Amino acid sequence: IRLLMFDSSIESSGSPVYDSYIATDNVAAGEKLGDKLLELLPRREKVLIVSPSTRGDSLIGRETGVRNRIEGHYDILQTVDVHGSFSNDVFSKISQILEKQTDIGGIVCLNEYTTVGASRAVLGAGLAGKIRLVGFDSSEELINYIESGLLSGVVIQRPFNMGYLSVVCALDVLAGKPTEPFYDTGSIVITK
Repeated sequence: IRLLMFDSSIESSGSPVYDSYIATDNVAAGEKLGDKLLELLPRREKVLIVSPSTRGDSLIGRETGVRNRIEGHYDILQTVDVHGSFSNDVFSKISQILEKQTDIGGIVCLNEYTTVGASRAVLGAGLAGKIRLVGFDSSEELINYIESGLLSGVVIQRPFNMGYLSVVCALDVLAGKPTEPFYDTGSIVITK
């Protein structure tokens, strides 16, 4: 039985358990976000990375990509792992950090709800425009934050590409055609 996976993979020791994996190249997406921060924030500032988890291929890839670009340019604080907490809990955690650590210049968030929670915390602390905030994914709330200037940019995945390429790959398998082990569905940075 040929196994195709899309969006997220199954961890396995040794060789992959799937024939083809169709997803965002999360390291490349993280690099795009790191590049965006480099455009926005003066060097030597303190930067906080907020992750929903420090486990999982996509999140590890995103953080790796961000670090590939910003290490050596900023003082990167220890990654905040919110352990799967949602926006309100992220808001509380980041609010507490901002009270204690008043010299943070930038915040990088690795998914939608960490970006929402951190945005709310920056807004609540009266630091809009003082902290450069970038993140991942999209929602109506995040688009509003981009339009207001609170959020400088987000990297979004290409869900249409993911669905389309998954079906194309499945049809190729059914037709007996060879497939690639990985198909990058792409990502783009959106800003105001």
